[in-house]
Parts: sequence; structure tokens; C-alpha cells
Amino acid sequence: MKNPMKTERKVQVGERFIGDWQPVYIIAEIGINHNGSLEMAKKLIDGSIFAGCDAVKFQKRTPEISTPIDQWDIERDTPWGRMTYIEYRRKIEFGYKEYEEIDHYCKQKGIHWFCLSMGYRIS
Repeated sequence: MKNPMKTERKVQVGERFIGDWQPVYIIAEIGINHNGSLEMAKKLIDGSIFAGCDAVKFQKRTPEISTPIDQWDIERDTPWGRMTYIEYRRKIEFGYKEYEEIDHYCKQKGIHWFCLSMGYRIS
């Protein structure tokens, strides 16, 4: 039951309201699980829509800032073969062009999207 003395807290995101007395707003965490593949990102978006999510969230990092320097040259097995960790981190990041495509795809599919910047230094 609503309290008539309490001010409702809500914000509008697109055509939806988020806040008191509003339906739950569900965000699917895609992060970097796309492994640098737009095809995989679109499949993850489609799966999020199928699951009933309202939005998808990506993560954007600057590898040279967010990867500890002492780990740059450590070689690792990746889906593309053996490479240094910094090469791998660069390979999985989307740039402006890829996010433009994601924006277009999400608008076409009717789902909100956003990206969390993870550009902080880890020592």
C-alpha cells in the first residue's frame, strides 16, 4: 500500500520508469563475455531479450590502464591461441564502431543498453 505522506522516488529511462511502485527493471550483465565478437554480443543481447530483460550492460576497459603492468607479458592460452595478456585484453575490447553497431542493434530489438567504463589503474 502506498504511503500518501512519502514522495515517490523514480527516474525515467527511455519509455520506462524505475523506482517506487514500478515493475522491476532487469539488467543483463554482458560485460566482456562477448570476447570481442559482435556476433557473440548480438547472441547475448538476443538471449537477454528472450529472458525478459529490460537492458543489457557492457564493460569498457582501457587495457593499458586496467591491466597490471607486471601481467602484460605473461603468455596465456586464449580462444585465438597463445598470446600475452595485454594482447588478449586489447583483442576483446570493443571500440566506437562496435558500440555504434550495438546501439543500432539494441534500438532495432527494443532493448536499452549501456556501458560501464572500467578505466581505472590496478597496481
